[in-house]
Amino acid sequence: MVEEYVREQRVWLGQLYPKHGDRLVVPPTERVLDPQSPQWQIAQILQDLLESGIGGEEAAQRLADVILPSTDAETLYDNLWGCFFNAVESFSDFQTLTTLSDLLASLARAPNAVNDEAIEQKTMQADSSIVATSPGHKQFGHNQHLWHDLSLLSINITERMQGPETHLCHNEPPKVAARKWKNMNSFLAILIRDHATISPNLFGNRIWHAFDTLAMALEHPPKSRLGRNMILHLPAAYAWICLARDTVWEAVEVGEEERRWTASAGQLWRDRDGTSVVDERRWTFWKWRLEDVRKDSRIDGELADMLLQASKLM
Repeated sequence: MVEEYVREQRVWLGQLYPKHGDRLVVPPTERVLDPQSPQWQIAQILQDLLESGIGGEEAAQRLADVILPSTDAETLYDNLWGCFFNAVESFSDFQTLTTLSDLLASLARAPNAVNDEAIEQKTMQADSSIVATSPGHKQFGHNQHLWHDLSLLSINITERMQGPETHLCHNEPPKVAARKWKNMNSFLAILIRDHATISPNLFGNRIWHAFDTLAMALEHPPKSRLGRNMILHLPAAYAWICLARDTVWEAVEVGEEERRWTASAGQLWRDRDGTSVVDERRWTFWKWRLEDVRKDSRIDGELADMLLQASKLM
């Protein structure tokens, strides 16, 4: 499974960054990634991590060593996120998703994830993407985010948290869409459960995805757009309760900075005078819905058992 994942990363990276000369004479689908390229090294580091050859901290340091010295660090940084989230969506086992969450936490706290040596000052042009400053800073993009703030992490997560319908729009089979959606939610549940205190702003505040996922899965009538895809949403809702029930419940109880969390309310919840507020009453409704939807003819025995387990945990 890991070898297949790495092969797929080198295929898409090879189409963008082929061996010298391939871009001019070889069709895109036949181009091969240069084994000497930094993109190859990024894929290799992730392979070593996923095969348990190295830990998260070592992988984070090796990635920083590859990306930061480059004159095109922003491109490599984008390549890293592409490979990373492809891994998240590809692997369903909780151990691998835990390994990936540990890597992300290591990237966020790595003390050497910025340049330590003074480097020549560069002037940002109108079309420039990088400003290099000295020492200890590498700034990305026009917003000049620091590496250790994991810029672009938020947008990468948000883009992948739009529901399984996104994958359906890309002509992926429903089972694949459901699996990728569950994997992404499982990853976030593990990340927030295990690492929210490391970086509350980067990780902890993303608990709102749990509420959105539960609402999308449980609050929409069968004939609505989301309701028709309910069986694609339910495994992801199960993952949040199975993996991070206490963390999610604490967020319901405590709220955010003395305010309640919110999530867009579906029709079934609005029919019960529900609002966007996430509170104990809405939690109770979700628990009831997990039990009630088991009667749906589209639910098979395995999914019904998962939903019952989640309901009992709530």
